[in-house]
Amino acid sequence: MFFPQDGEAQKCPRCGSENVARTGYTLAIAATMLLWFGIYIMIFITPLAGMAMIVLGVLFILRVANPDRKKTRCRRCGHSWFNAKPQTGGDGGPEKTF
Repeated sequence: MFFPQDGEAQKCPRCGSENVARTGYTLAIAATMLLWFGIYIMIFITPLAGMAMIVLGVLFILRVANPDRKKTRCRRCGHSWFNAKPQTGGDGGPEKTF
């Protein structure tokens, strides 16, 4: 079961189940494999193509790895949603959730 930082249990917005889990680990594994494959190509085949693979892997990680936006999936009904941390507006206005 996934518990957010504030100590409050997560619930599925569709069915209300607390049996939820964070997802996105497959993307992290794919990005790591892309980086290792780029290093292999850079060492054994051609440096330019290897560097291109490494740059693509780093850009992929920077695009996907956003700690403020966590994808969560319900293990009961299969519904998935993004948990976004509330961000306060700079003008003292109401909090915004993206």
